[in-house]
Amino acid sequence: MSPATASSSSRARVLWTATVAVLLVMGLALTISGSGDLTASEAMSRYVLPALDVGNYSEVEVGATTALTNVTLQDHELHPHQRFQSYFVQYEPAADVPFGTSYARDQRLSAFHDLLDLFVTRQGVDDNFTMRFRDSRTGEVLKVHTLEDARATYRARGEANWPAIDRERREETRRILDAMEESGFPREHISVRWGRANQMLEARERKALVHEYEIRLARMLDLSLLVTELSTVETFNQDHLVSSAGARGRYQMMPAQLRRHNIHRYRLSAEAGRSVDVREALHPLLTMEQAFQMVRSHVNAFGSEIAGLSAYHTGPNNIFHVLQRFVENEPDAMVYPRSVLDGYIWALTEGFDLVASESTFKTYSQGYVPSLYGALRATEHLPVDTSRTMRAEQVQLAAGQSITLREVLAVLADAEHLDWHPAPDGASAYAGFRAMNMHFDLPAPAPGLTVPARGNARLTATAGSHPVRFFLPIGATAHLEAHGLHIIDRSATRIFDDNTYTLRPAEYTAWDRRYAALVESVGQFGFTEANKARLHEIGEAFEALLEDNPSHFRQMQHYAAQTHIKLWKFGAWDRLAAATREARQRLRLPPHPPQHLDIASPSLPSALQAD
Repeated sequence: MSPATASSSSRARVLWTATVAVLLVMGLALTISGSGDLTASEAMSRYVLPALDVGNYSEVEVGATTALTNVTLQDHELHPHQRFQSYFVQYEPAADVPFGTSYARDQRLSAFHDLLDLFVTRQGVDDNFTMRFRDSRTGEVLKVHTLEDARATYRARGEANWPAIDRERREETRRILDAMEESGFPREHISVRWGRANQMLEARERKALVHEYEIRLARMLDLSLLVTELSTVETFNQDHLVSSAGARGRYQMMPAQLRRHNIHRYRLSAEAGRSVDVREALHPLLTMEQAFQMVRSHVNAFGSEIAGLSAYHTGPNNIFHVLQRFVENEPDAMVYPRSVLDGYIWALTEGFDLVASESTFKTYSQGYVPSLYGALRATEHLPVDTSRTMRAEQVQLAAGQSITLREVLAVLADAEHLDWHPAPDGASAYAGFRAMNMHFDLPAPAPGLTVPARGNARLTATAGSHPVRFFLPIGATAHLEAHGLHIIDRSATRIFDDNTYTLRPAEYTAWDRRYAALVESVGQFGFTEANKARLHEIGEAFEALLEDNPSHFRQMQHYAAQTHIKLWKFGAWDRLAAATREARQRLRLPPHPPQHLDIASPSLPSALQAD
């Protein structure tokens, strides 16, 4: 990208963000003053979506419009409206079936859509100065209150301290709840939702470096776009956050999970006895893939993406439990086409009080998947600008090599063809390295110094037993080698570019097809000992395939199967399997899935389907 283009694009992004914020606030003001009980869909269509329309974005003066891909997500093949149409697309309940289980399912889906609608409102309609009070029994909007002074300050300054705004909202919420209770309304029947639309827009900005890779990886792993909103819901795409439980990074992985995925913290020596702290959890390109793989493993274990996404937050034991309770309480739970997704929706709606009383599957768990959906809907009309994607080489020094950062950057500093994005154009090589390697705790550039002494880390192949991984612009390794520095281990290099997460058809074997068929059967409550035996057979086959061809895809498939095997060793799985077996016996149903799983035409991952 040329300096002029990047500079203009940066100015355009600032202007566009301000424009969206103003239009969003105007729409919210109209919503509140005109009709406080609009549905989320109506409010999105009437007020918010016009502000987020691609046309308005294209009218912003930019230096090079060709850099904008104008790819939006609302009609994307991986959108939940496409992937799970009969569950996520609004519908009219069956009027000709007033009684029985079909009617009950319609009622659950209607309640599920009400829940989705609530989070679309919260994350895409109500801004961060809004509090919406509802009757928890009926969903009726009782009051919409806004912090007008704080909103006016935000309009004037263009920024806000959101924790401080939340503290103010907390005080106002208590005051309003006290007043409503004093007027005679039962406090226990009042639910309060705070708007997050401003933070959704800011989170989308922070996602730009890796958003393209998230979409590509979702497609490769055959997941929907909901998985790309994990980091938005967990941290608003902020890498430095640490939860009260100790979860780290934008995807909020626990320390044990990070270590298991080879994501570590270590120190490198620097000048004059100083050191540079390296925390790999702070780099999204080092944590994204691991988080998505965890989701894929959970999806396989439950046969349902939606249940698997929920397990990422609430834990697999809770999902096993809610499915067990569904099978035990729903007379025709095992009758096709009932699926694990039906059981999960039951747990969010009709069965929520029961499962919440017995487990840690409580309010936050109930809202997790709807929150992912609301986050997607909040920004799905914004174009995905792939010119802002971080293109890089993830590298590691060859064994026995050692070199200071200053020595490396002295060679790269004059290479004009290298793109140090996300550093601004014209930045020094050190500033570029610092921007690309946010997991390195490097001091800010000092005037007159190419590399500050405290930042002059000595790079080595490993630090203790941990590989020292860092990022350079694409072409940097070749440039170093052209200048006589053959220090990079080419076999450990990963390139992040347009071809990253591209699955080659030849890599998808008959065993992968068998695994896909098994997962599909699991989704029809195929929690059986026969399926467990098939899973172990597939796991052994994946071991051999990995040994024969240790490609990136094979490593991911091997990890998914091995994690799946571990999850099915839980006692909670045994209890679910027993419940499904008893339910089949009561209904005199044959064991599911069918004995023969080597199907001729299995479903293929999205990455292998024809465009």
